[in-house]
Amino acid sequence: MYFSFPSASTSLKYASSSVLEESKAETLVSDYYSQQAMVYEKEANTFKKMRAPKLGLGYFGQTLNKESYFQGFTVGIAVPLFAGSNIAKAKAAKTNIEREQKNADYINQQFKSHLEQQSEQLTTYGSLIEYYKNTAMPNANL
Repeated sequence: MYFSFPSASTSLKYASSSVLEESKAETLVSDYYSQQAMVYEKEANTFKKMRAPKLGLGYFGQTLNKESYFQGFTVGIAVPLFAGSNIAKAKAAKTNIEREQKNADYINQQFKSHLEQQSEQLTTYGSLIEYYKNTAMPNANL
């Protein structure tokens, strides 16, 4: 079998292992989990607001027959009597926020670990190429 190796003037085309940059996938996944955390924050705020009393103000106009016309205003207040379910839902939303933040941290750590591992592997392969170019090939040609 005949193998051809690149000439000595051919530059190696791989990224520097000293620079660890975020990948697009890492950015997308991180954005997804931060967006999920924001959704759960909004949900928690909604459940908190549902525990507050609601005020109502309105106007009405009504005819019973063609001659009489009634009109008036209404004012009301609605106080939630059984707010336990909203309190539980707000606590569950807080738990979801914490879970999503931990998921985001975990995924980011996995990406960084994988990137470091790939960078170390690239450095190893680069040193192997240098060994073959500088030591193994000259010895094989003897």
